[in-house]
This record gives sequence, structure tokens and C-alpha cells, in this order.
Amino acid sequence: MREVSMKMWRNLSIRWKIYSAGFIMFIAYQVLVAGFMVPRFTRALFDLEKDKVKSVVHTGKSIVSAYYDDYKSGLLTEEEAKSAAIKKIESIRYGEGGKDYIWINDINYIMIAHPYSRDLVGKNVKDHKDAAGKALFIEFVRVAREQGGG
Repeated sequence: MREVSMKMWRNLSIRWKIYSAGFIMFIAYQVLVAGFMVPRFTRALFDLEKDKVKSVVHTGKSIVSAYYDDYKSGLLTEEEAKSAAIKKIESIRYGEGGKDYIWINDINYIMIAHPYSRDLVGKNVKDHKDAAGKALFIEFVRVAREQGGG
């Protein structure tokens, strides 16, 4: 069998041998791209999205801080400051089509503000699970406690 393959290779014209070498290099390039470049590109896109979310959350924190400062300086009552901050936070939208949002829950798992699930506001969401059955708020609070935010 090997002899037949070698005989066929020897009988190929130089043009077909060059085409074959080019095809092999093309396949090697595709393997390189798929194996090395695509994961790096995917990671870079993930990092960009992560930075975007951090920026939006930072904006939310700045809003809350500004209303807290207004409360501390006596410009607003505590209730006015909380209400105004919540209203602003619930209006924040980002991402494609403005479908992404931020919410506020405290470290005791109490939902303070949520623009879409207002029925959760004021309730303990510790055992609230996503579609896959994961208790996300437990993880959110864990990260907030361990890292001071998240």
C-alpha cells in the first residue's frame, strides 16, 4: 500500500505537488487559528464585556454615592435619597437593545431594587434560582463580602 502511495506521489506533476504543499500549509494555518487565535479572541471579547459591566456598575455606585452625599449634607431626607437613587438605578439599561440592567440587593439577600422583577423587591432572594437551578444571589453576596464588590 505504501509503495502504491509513493508511486502515485512520484507520478504527480510538480504543479500538483505544489498545490498539495499549499493545501497542507492552509490546513496547518486553520489548525493554528482554531487552536490558538480563536480562544484568545474569545477571551478578549469576554474581557471587554466584563469591563463594560464593571463600568455600568461603577456608574450605579456613583449614583448611589451622590444621593447619599445629598442626604448627609441635608439636601434630601434619607427616604428621598433612597427613593431617588433607586429610581435612577432602575432606569439604567445597557448592552444590545438595552436589555441588560442592574439591580440592588443587600448582603442579607434582600432585593432593594429590580427594574423587571418588582415582585422581588423587599423579599429575601437567597434561595432564588436561575433556569439552571443555581442560587445566583448566594454567589453574588459571597463575592461582595470577600472582594468588597463584584
